[in-house]
Amino acid sequence: MTRDQPAPSVGPEGPEVSAFTTSTHEVTARVFVPLVGERESRWPWGPLVAETTALSGSPAPVRPLSSTQRWSDLSVDLQALGREGLDVSRATPGRTFCVALASVLARGQDAAAECSFFLWPGYAGETDGLEPVVVPTALEELSRREGGLVLHRAPVSWLGDRTADDEHRRLPVFVWPADGSFLLACPVYHDSLYVSCSAQLVEDLRAAGFEVEVIARDIEVPGEGD
Repeated sequence: MTRDQPAPSVGPEGPEVSAFTTSTHEVTARVFVPLVGERESRWPWGPLVAETTALSGSPAPVRPLSSTQRWSDLSVDLQALGREGLDVSRATPGRTFCVALASVLARGQDAAAECSFFLWPGYAGETDGLEPVVVPTALEELSRREGGLVLHRAPVSWLGDRTADDEHRRLPVFVWPADGSFLLACPVYHDSLYVSCSAQLVEDLRAAGFEVEVIARDIEVPGEGD
C-alpha cells in the first residue's frame, strides 16, 4: 500500500453497520460465523433458523436466514425446542473457516500482495511476535478504532495460515487489501463478519458454502458477542 492510497470509506465509529463497512463498494453483506457446539463442532445458522420455524407449530412458511437475525432471539427459540449446547463463536471461527475464507478472498489478488490486518490487542496473545509496522497516514483513523488496533501486513493467505498452530485465533477487526477490492470487518468478540465488496465476491462466498446475506449500512450491528 502506498501512503497516498485512499482509506476505506467507513462511517463514524459507533454501533451501526456503517462503522464496519464502506460507502463505496457495490455490496455490503453479513457473513455468519458458524455456531459452536459440543466438542467444538460447527453449526450453520440457516438450518437452525429453519428448524425453529418448522417445529414451532406455526402455519407460516419456514423463515429463511435474515441479515438481521440475532443470536439472542435464535437461542431462545432453540431452548424452547430443547436444543442446548450451542453458542456463538466470539470471533473464533476455526481453521477450516479461515482457510476457506482466505481462499475466496485471494481470487483475483496478486498472491504476494500484502493486506493490512488490524488486530485488537485485547485478544490475549493475538499480536505476540508481530513486527511493528508504521501505520500509513490514510489508515491512521482506522487504526484508532476499538481503542487502538495493531497493524500487520501480509498476503491475504495469512488469515488462514495463522491458524495452523492455533485453532482458536480470533479474527482481525479489519482486513484491507492493497487494491481496495474489499473491506472485511469483525467487531470485537462478535458472531459475524461484515464485508464490503463486489456482488461477484458475495456470490463466490455463497458458492464456497458461506452463509452471506446483504445488509443495510444504516442499522445497528445485529451480530452479538461479549
